[in-house]
Amino acid sequence: MSIQFNHVLIFARDKHESAHFLTSLLDLPDPTPTGFFLAVELENAVTLHYGEPGVDFLSQHYAFLVSDDVFDAAFARMRERGMDFWADPRMQLASQINTNHGGRGVYFLDPSGHGLELITRPYGSDD
Repeated sequence: MSIQFNHVLIFARDKHESAHFLTSLLDLPDPTPTGFFLAVELENAVTLHYGEPGVDFLSQHYAFLVSDDVFDAAFARMRERGMDFWADPRMQLASQINTNHGGRGVYFLDPSGHGLELITRPYGSDD
């Protein structure tokens, strides 16, 4: 059997707000209740389980490899919503996107303070 990544738990202050933020931004199906969690299904059979741990948690980073069409639509929604975004993970290049790895990328925060990234080409693809 091969090894595949199946799911990850993403801590949220409000699992409904965070899960719906991502699905609305990326035009994904609505999250579905799965026990204690809200599940967001991605096209590559990976599930994001949003949960509220009830304790303080550190910000994490989650990167999504998306098509150019998805990037364009999501970026348009970000601008329509007046969201802050950056071309770099240190948040020094505000209101810019990057062209790393022969594609485009953008960094932004979700409602729980996690750093999210959209990229159109995988890291190292321009090598």
